[in-house]
Amino acid sequence: MCEEPNLIEKARRSWRIIRDFQAGIDYEINDIRAALVDLRDALSELRVITATSGRLQGAEKFAEEFSGVISHIINNLDAALLGVEILSKETIRAWLALMLYGIDMEAVLTLFAFILRPF
Repeated sequence: MCEEPNLIEKARRSWRIIRDFQAGIDYEINDIRAALVDLRDALSELRVITATSGRLQGAEKFAEEFSGVISHIINNLDAALLGVEILSKETIRAWLALMLYGIDMEAVLTLFAFILRPF
């Protein structure tokens, strides 16, 4: 359980890059791509760690719904990556807004941190 804080911080750093890019800060396409990949991979690992940790034992319905939300976000990050490969920077901003609309990533990461916190 020592890698979770690193994964959460990695996801937060990646999210900051994505959020800042959407706000108009200029990043290279490779940096945006790397941030999307790092965020997707961190969320995927955190989902597995959460599922296997036993921390949500007794809250199976919540665990199932939370995993579904994370799967949806991961799928949208994959779709966002496809856009990064073929679109211009300005169009990528709009594409990211569409793919990530309504996602409160800070809330998601805070929830992971809460679930996986040391006792």
